[in-house]
Amino acid sequence: MPAWNALTMDQILDRLYLDGDCLTYSGCLSNGYGKVGYKGKSHRVHRLLYEEFVGPVPAGLDLDHICRNRACANVEHLEPVTRAENLNRGISLNRMKTHCPEGHPLSGDNLKLEAGNRRRCVTCNRKYKRLWEAAKSARLKETDGDAG
Repeated sequence: MPAWNALTMDQILDRLYLDGDCLTYSGCLSNGYGKVGYKGKSHRVHRLLYEEFVGPVPAGLDLDHICRNRACANVEHLEPVTRAENLNRGISLNRMKTHCPEGHPLSGDNLKLEAGNRRRCVTCNRKYKRLWEAAKSARLKETDGDAG
């Protein structure tokens, strides 16, 4: 990591602000997590501070943000857990959706469950299938017109 990105521990701590009980990182975020250059390496802020103030994260475990705030670096909000447990605890925004982006309900006959518990709107699926078929038909007509 370039020298201009490297921060000292004091500079990292200066970029934390109190947000309720969370110590939220106000610097660079990557996928919601604080990210810094420190001692020549790239680190996620919550993991760096956990290791600095609590100790090493046990091998094979992730740090779960109990507060659900990825930018939080409060070590009291972090718990080492297995990846499966971390994912299980996570709030799936998709599971919380009651309607698709077009406003159709994601329930009853309008809900199709696919592999991996993916939820699909039946109404939108039909619409996109019709559009795809129409585009395919137009391409075939174009191709037939070029041959004759």
